[in-house]
Amino acid sequence: MAGKSAYLFATPFLTPPSLIANLRHNDSLHETVLLVAIMTERRPRVPPARRAEIHDLGHSFHQVVLHYGFMQQPGVPRDLVEHCADHAPFNPRSLSYFIGRESVRVTARPGMARWREYLFAFISRNSGSTAKYFGLPLDQTVELRLGVEL
Repeated sequence: MAGKSAYLFATPFLTPPSLIANLRHNDSLHETVLLVAIMTERRPRVPPARRAEIHDLGHSFHQVVLHYGFMQQPGVPRDLVEHCADHAPFNPRSLSYFIGRESVRVTARPGMARWREYLFAFISRNSGSTAKYFGLPLDQTVELRLGVEL
């Protein structure tokens, strides 16, 4: 598949579940794949010069780790354009963003108390938009829901 994609996932150097789900469903990959991890540091601000780490993984895969301070609002598209243009050139208006979202299901399995499972599922369902938080353009963002059973 032509084009470029960015898969957001919290843990760098692991395969994002949204990438696996998309590959299984569509049986294809984009020409260039950015694996983007966002790390929140224990300091209030991270200077722009220390914002991004870019690792070429080969075969047109790039791991990008974006660092933000706990007082900063992430701007993923802006920072990808500023820091990745030399390593993986792309048109920011044609980049497809993929994010995973867990769909929590309550089950009768032993473990967590049942009322806690329902409370967790309710809070998870009512959480804010990941795309909005990271500043992703809605018309370029694909959200893949992955089922998780408690």
